[in-house]
Amino acid sequence: MAGALLLSACTETGGLAATRENARLPKGPPIQDIVTPFDEALECLRPRMNRDVKFAVGAVNDQTGRQSFGDSGMGAYFTQGAGEMIQSAMIRAGATVVNRRNMDIPISEAR
Repeated sequence: MAGALLLSACTETGGLAATRENARLPKGPPIQDIVTPFDEALECLRPRMNRDVKFAVGAVNDQTGRQSFGDSGMGAYFTQGAGEMIQSAMIRAGATVVNRRNMDIPISEAR
C-alpha cells in the first residue's frame, strides 16, 4: 500500500509519465564523438575496402571480465565486449560485416 502511494505521488509531481504521455527527457551534456588516431586509420581504409567481400565476426573468447585477487593486485581486468569492438572497427573501416557471433544460427541453417 505504501509503495502504491509513493508511486502515485510520483505521477502527480511529474516524476513518472502517465501511460498516454511522453516522459520528459533529462537535460544533460550533448553527446560527443571521441576520435582517436585509430579511428582516423580506420577511416583511411574505407576507400580501399572491397564492398563485394563480406566479413564475419565469430564468437570472441572474451576473458576480460574476470577478476583477480592475488599478489599482483585485485580487481577486474578490462571491460567486456571484444566482439562488438571488432565489429565496430570493421564497420568504421567500411567493411561489410555479417553477424556470426552466435554460431547456432548458421549451424541451424546448414541443418
